Amino acid sequence: MKINLVVALYRDSYFYDVYGAAVRDLQFLFELSKIKDVEITILNKPVSIYERLIFKKFPKKKVNYGDIETVDYTSYDLVGPLKKRGWFHKVYPGFLDLQLKILHKDDRCNVFLDFLPIGSPDERSLDGWIYWYDFIDNFMKHNRFTAEQKLLVNMKYQFVFNNADFVTAVSNDCLANLYSNVDLPFSYKVVSNKLFDFDGSYRCRIDSAMSDGNRLVNNCVQKYDFGFIGFVTDKFDISFIERLPKEYSVVLYGAVLDTAISKQLSSFDNVTLMGEFSFSEIPFLINTFKVGLLPYIVSKSHDGSPLKLYEYIRYLKPVITSQDFEIKSEKYIFNYNSCSFVNANFFLDDIISKEGDSEILSLLSDDDLLITSICDCISSITKLNLK
Repeated sequence: MKINLVVALYRDSYFYDVYGAAVRDLQFLFELSKIKDVEITILNKPVSIYERLIFKKFPKKKVNYGDIETVDYTSYDLVGPLKKRGWFHKVYPGFLDLQLKILHKDDRCNVFLDFLPIGSPDERSLDGWIYWYDFIDNFMKHNRFTAEQKLLVNMKYQFVFNNADFVTAVSNDCLANLYSNVDLPFSYKVVSNKLFDFDGSYRCRIDSAMSDGNRLVNNCVQKYDFGFIGFVTDKFDISFIERLPKEYSVVLYGAVLDTAISKQLSSFDNVTLMGEFSFSEIPFLINTFKVGLLPYIVSKSHDGSPLKLYEYIRYLKPVITSQDFEIKSEKYIFNYNSCSFVNANFFLDDIISKEGDSEILSLLSDDDLLITSICDCISSITKLNLK
């Protein structure tokens, strides 16, 4: 059965052009593009006339990955964009209604995959479509959304509850906290963030680990003891970095989105800020440090699942984290809020010494590959269409 898949991305092709496939929705997209008989059209975020004039000057920005069509749209609304994220509540309905009408194909299984936390089509536009919604995060708890924006998120989540046919969610907590004490009217599957095997090297790395014995040797010399990859916001636990003994070096790769956070981190002599990067650079960047960090303030968690956890493990890095996620290991993953080791140098030295252990790969299985879950989702959706 051929599937006509239309995707409303949260991080669209403009994001991809700068950062690569560094986020959940883009990784979903590219795994879906590998599946036979799935034809994909992505809907870029509406671009305001201000953005178009200043820096988004290409009227047909495309994703350079596989056979994916792209719809780009310019809005000439002069007032709405001033509301920032709130504008999407106004601009998306008409845009989505039109595209769902234009892109519907009578001889296909039509699937609309929606990643948007704000902005919905009219429910009548979903006639003839299987509506698949993905909860990237619980945006009702997102630390960078305002109270007004969260009201719009709540409206979107009510729309999903009333109209979705199939839902994927980043964690059990995400669904439980959003729709507590109610029977869910849609089919659903929890798909935590997984390992996106973008270059097909993961299986080769497993084979190398088995043949090379206990350790794998990295291609470059590590300079830093601890490292982090990802956007740095006010959710980043600076207090943990501050408590690390000064003789341990820390490197942070990723744009720092809060000026106050940047200033504070820059004041630490043992911390190096490297700025933004593209996803394609990750294999090199991760091999410049020995232990991967997930230092998030727990109270600012939004029921998520860190993609970087899988990247650290993939490249044989032990992990220090502030909270427990779906992958656990007493030997290689350490929750610093559950044990008091920050000032114990011998403990940190022991963690660092585990870098490169091929056994770290045993924390992952084929079920942790994103493509496995994506294929399961397509199977579930196909069954819905046959009902």
